Amino acid sequence: MKKIICFTLLTIIYILPFNTKAFSIDSLSITGSNTAQNNEQTSITLQAKTSGYNAKEGIWVVYTSLQYDKSKLSLLEISTPGFNTVVEYIDGGAEIYSLVIENSNVTGMCVNDLLYCGTYTANIKFKVTNVTQKYSSSINTTEFGIGTVDMVEDRDYTIDDAVEHNYPTSASHTILLEPVSTTATVVAPVKQSSPTTVAVSKSNNNYLKSLEITDYPINFNKDTTEYNLTVGEDVTFLKIYPAVDYERSTYNIVGNKNLKNGSIIKITVTSEDGQTKDYNLNITKNKTTTEVSINNETSVNKDNKINNELNGIAIKVGIIVVSVIFVIALICIICRIKENKKLNKLLKEDKF
Repeated sequence: MKKIICFTLLTIIYILPFNTKAFSIDSLSITGSNTAQNNEQTSITLQAKTSGYNAKEGIWVVYTSLQYDKSKLSLLEISTPGFNTVVEYIDGGAEIYSLVIENSNVTGMCVNDLLYCGTYTANIKFKVTNVTQKYSSSINTTEFGIGTVDMVEDRDYTIDDAVEHNYPTSASHTILLEPVSTTATVVAPVKQSSPTTVAVSKSNNNYLKSLEITDYPINFNKDTTEYNLTVGEDVTFLKIYPAVDYERSTYNIVGNKNLKNGSIIKITVTSEDGQTKDYNLNITKNKTTTEVSINNETSVNKDNKINNELNGIAIKVGIIVVSVIFVIALICIICRIKENKKLNKLLKEDKF
């Protein structure tokens, strides 16, 4: 018995370190210039260091709320290597959503280049405006979260499979904004040369690469711009996750509030050169349906799926129980046969 107890304790001690390893956001920081003048551009870098991945786990989505003085700082550009980022402006700042770009060929891609493992980086550029006297301005993250996916099964994954991890504290960076200096500077005259104009080609790609809607699987094709969705009577909005086909394109969603029968949700994609394309989701509400129809296809309600899984488990348990009963009965029959043989033998011996 002592040997068994010792073996069990050694097994627990050996396994425990592997079970306690888990994903974590180790640190969050904002760095950048400490001073900037009016009408100049200034940049900051937001970084989140992560660790604790397993072989099948990685980052799918990153989101944060960035607070800054919009009267003095104008957001110009956000660069997030390995992620497609969308900005939604709010009072006092902006919401930033970054969705991983599959096979983006940047350092940190993992799980067959489908997810990201490592330090998330966002390079953010502002323009300083309306500064007439020295002014100390802070840029803060009021919330920060990462959604990870553990691809332990060979199947299609949706945003519902993501596990949310929130960072408990915020990061901050302060910039001293100053008006343009009025100190006169003597500049020697130079010979004027003819100006050279360089044409910069911009992409006209205004397509979506993918479109996911929570609870509503959709047969998406980037060339198809009209989709019909049948939803329940109590549905007032949808969780929609588009991804643009070209990383410098942007999108905007309109109409995804207080959904009614006949509502149209419009997803407008704007290319780098300003051309737009609309993807429309035509909403139909149904009081009695237990399924939702999407582009002439059906998706069974999650409750039915759960019931089917439970029924399958019940059938398996029933088969196991019947098998056990059958084996027990067979053993009893064999024992009974042996007893009859012994009885017959005793009767024959008694006869003689």
